[in-house]
Amino acid sequence: MPNSNNNEKTTEAVSYIWKLIANLSAGSVIALLLSFLIGYKYEKSYLSGIGARWAFELLSFNEIILGSFSVLIPILIGFIISLNYLYNFENGVSIIRKTENWVSGIGLFLYLLTVIQGYFIPDEYQKLASALRYFSIYSFSFSVGFLIAEILVRFRDQELKINHSTFNALVYLSITVFFIIPNIFHITAQDDLRLYDEKLVKTCILSEDCAEYWYIVRPINNNFLVFNVGKNEQKSFRLVSVSDVVVKP
Repeated sequence: MPNSNNNEKTTEAVSYIWKLIANLSAGSVIALLLSFLIGYKYEKSYLSGIGARWAFELLSFNEIILGSFSVLIPILIGFIISLNYLYNFENGVSIIRKTENWVSGIGLFLYLLTVIQGYFIPDEYQKLASALRYFSIYSFSFSVGFLIAEILVRFRDQELKINHSTFNALVYLSITVFFIIPNIFHITAQDDLRLYDEKLVKTCILSEDCAEYWYIVRPINNNFLVFNVGKNEQKSFRLVSVSDVVVKP
């Protein structure tokens, strides 16, 4: 009998370990996929907004993943906080929903400001508008972390069945991650173009004897995507080797 009990405990332990490994593996795959999708939408929206969509085709897989971090980190923070509510409070689901509604409401309010800011925010307050855009992104991303936790709880309680409420939550999640946040990044890119002399790093190109000043948009592989401003505020983009760039004060 003791041997039988030991065997059962060993079997349960092994089963638990395999289940844990399976859950971690599935979670890692989902996190990687979500990171890629967010990074894909972010990079494409930003580079399109800044006027260099062609540069998106040059990004590596790792660079696209890294592009998701500004959104993924607040999502992860919101998700971890929501797990604390779920496991330590009896009304954890209710707290999650209320917090999610409040934070997404703040994000929506700031998002609407970014949409109509050109109509009522003078040019001298563009820095304020830029800050509001980033707060909007963080608010939406934070609320998405809560929303993901809520969706997982719904799946658990409903045994993977999708009812009306779960469907609405999935639709809101998709709209937020794949439309609203990328749209804000698109507007942010245009904002960076207007405030390039204050927001972007000023450089010159050694091989051209620093004949012109260029501004760094982002690194791509071992190059920098840069642009300069010509006559009539026309902006031209190009890739320059990192070793051929000198940062100017």
